[in-house]
Amino acid sequence: IIVTEGDTSIVGSAFPNSIETVVVSASVSNIYATDTTCFFNAKQLQSIIVADDNPYFQSIDGVLYSKDGKTLIHYPQAKAGASFTVPQHVTTLAKNCFRYTTLEEIVLHSGIVLIESRAFIYANQLKSIIVPDGITTIGEYTFDSCSSLQSIVLPASLTVVEWSAFGYCDQLTTVYYKGTEESWANIAIDNESNRGDYLTNPTRYYYSEEEPTEEGDYWHYDTDGVTPVVWSKEE
Repeated sequence: IIVTEGDTSIVGSAFPNSIETVVVSASVSNIYATDTTCFFNAKQLQSIIVADDNPYFQSIDGVLYSKDGKTLIHYPQAKAGASFTVPQHVTTLAKNCFRYTTLEEIVLHSGIVLIESRAFIYANQLKSIIVPDGITTIGEYTFDSCSSLQSIVLPASLTVVEWSAFGYCDQLTTVYYKGTEESWANIAIDNESNRGDYLTNPTRYYYSEEEPTEEGDYWHYDTDGVTPVVWSKEE
């Protein structure tokens, strides 16, 4: 256990690989790293505990949030469980918040308005995800190296996909897009060094609530309102 008593800032790659629990004292006001995270090396981390009287941060079930609960700052890499549902009070997923986690499923909700870059980078066990309606930008490296990601649902609100947002997602085979083929063509997808191909090469389906009469690849939600189902093509 590392207790950060007396510290005001936690910066850089502050914690070693072997650490399982971090206790953030009341004095800490800044948890920061540039393009990685101060928890970068802490791949055995199971829980983050925050002092109740810390005015800047809080911990809920071992996960680190801003004090107001609106920003999910870090999910411990080795926390037990294969699935996690982001709480309804969260509106922002911070940079690197799910980096190196072993979660197979991360459930997002419609109240999330911002997903910062690198939020899911190296989440190597993540198999599928639904990006909420209203998200307009998927920043650089957001899903980079999610090597088990097989399918994703993207909102019609999406306008920008930055460089390497899906880089090295080698298993991504299916994209369910909630807009039309015309609106997909208007999305600015950065394809420098062909990194955009990881998103554009998979089979893409366009949303149609009713069974389509025209030819094309379309999908809809199953009766559970969550599972994507491809409309079958008539022979």
